Amino acid sequence: MGRIDDVTVDTGTAFTWIGHGKEYVITETSAKQENEVFNIRYAKGSAAGAIYKDHITLSPSLKIPAMLIGVASSSNAPLGSEGTLGLGRALGGLIIRLKNGQPVPTVMDALLQHKQIQRNIFGVSFAPVTSQGVINGRLTFGGTSVQKYKYNLHWVKATEKAPCNIYWGIEQTIKYGDKILQPSSAGVVDTGSSLIHITPQAFDKYRESIPGSKIGTNGLLEIPENSVGHMKTLSFIINGKPYDLPPKAQLWPQELNTNVLRGRADAHYSVVGWLPEELSKMGIGFVSGYAFLQRFYTAYDASESMIGFAVPAEADVN
Repeated sequence: MGRIDDVTVDTGTAFTWIGHGKEYVITETSAKQENEVFNIRYAKGSAAGAIYKDHITLSPSLKIPAMLIGVASSSNAPLGSEGTLGLGRALGGLIIRLKNGQPVPTVMDALLQHKQIQRNIFGVSFAPVTSQGVINGRLTFGGTSVQKYKYNLHWVKATEKAPCNIYWGIEQTIKYGDKILQPSSAGVVDTGSSLIHITPQAFDKYRESIPGSKIGTNGLLEIPENSVGHMKTLSFIINGKPYDLPPKAQLWPQELNTNVLRGRADAHYSVVGWLPEELSKMGIGFVSGYAFLQRFYTAYDASESMIGFAVPAEADVN
């Protein structure tokens, strides 16, 4: 039996694979699928290998018998884990297909098929990261964890604009203080990304709005000490409702500076970056990654093609 306990939760892909940096242990439940292979390309890196069928344990109460997963023989994806748990929408190019043309069921498909859950919905909550190695997230299959958020979830229909319409994509306007950085555009919500990526033009406006800010040697936006206290709120307006990141939420904790961010111990690094060129060329307007998601509770309903946002129960408002 395979236990998935060290993978990256990735809402940007619909396929689950392991074997990155750690050998897959074959057991009596493992069955390699003859001539079946996978190949996934990311914005940075890729993974390829064989497809196996194995029993997967997500939690003591959630077990999937005979699920199809990928076992990588080569991978240069920038992961800090053994692979990915693919929770993306089963649409378009996100689908991995077998030789007979049949799609490989996603984790959510498999859970529904085996009656482990009743609804094709999952919820994601994080607490703002404060130090390296702290586990502070919760993943709920088949519903949401109502104790993890305040008030109600605000649902928004997934965008129909290509290419974002095959992802968990939404449309939003981005403001810094009273200034519009990026007019309404379509982008994706992605737990597999670390930063908040905006267009290069919007990023330049953001950088120019913070005196003395510059790109650090680690590739992140470095903000001078004397500008931190004058930073303004960064707002993401989704379906008419603003989701605000106050100045503190726009900065990585300094505890992460050396080991994780590869920067200077006393520097202030922003969680905002610019979109990689390949994503911009595709027509993706933004990627709201972990830096955004750690500040809000999110839910993903594949049956209704909707994404829900809420204020977390223990919100850090500073």
